[in-house]
Amino acid sequence: MASSNGSSPASQVSQAAVARRQRDHAIATPATLVSRLTKAASRAESRWLEARAAGKFEPFAPYLEEVVHLVRDKAALLGQALNLAPYDALVDEFSPGLTTADIDAMLESMRAQRPVFTEVERAAEDGDRVAIDYEGRIDGEVFPGGKGEGMAVTIGAHRVLPEIEQALIGMKVGGSKRIPAQFPADNEDRGGILPAPRLPLSHRT
Repeated sequence: MASSNGSSPASQVSQAAVARRQRDHAIATPATLVSRLTKAASRAESRWLEARAAGKFEPFAPYLEEVVHLVRDKAALLGQALNLAPYDALVDEFSPGLTTADIDAMLESMRAQRPVFTEVERAAEDGDRVAIDYEGRIDGEVFPGGKGEGMAVTIGAHRVLPEIEQALIGMKVGGSKRIPAQFPADNEDRGGILPAPRLPLSHRT
């Protein structure tokens, strides 16, 4: 069913909710603060363009600081009026219902998908990414594809045989180890056994 203006009841409810939220935000923010923030943002944008062209951040910094202070004042007032944490109140203006806890969870998920590794000097641990040189043999002979250098392995990611992951823990840069390993039963073309790969190791985390 649609109303006389062509919009559905659900759409009308949504529009009313948006209007109420905009009204609440407007009431909670004094006109003087809105004016000061608008002018400060305009000045900052102009100075940013000049600073970017000159390749110097320092002249722009005071203008950015002014905007940040005013936004914090706005956040505090909105939070009090809407019974929200200050940053949650700011986010609500653009993404209703979204909270800092939601944002933190999203960022944590992104960090897990794109970890940043830093080179360290210690024994390898679970969660480290290591670079290994390896040589896999079956019946004393290197099998096709069983030799490589600098292969990145994240310990605990389960991308290589579990025996190899476990053996990497505790190894240090330049170390080597012979690792008896069992291929999965369905890996017929590898003969089922990997008795003695050698793993000179470097690692990063």
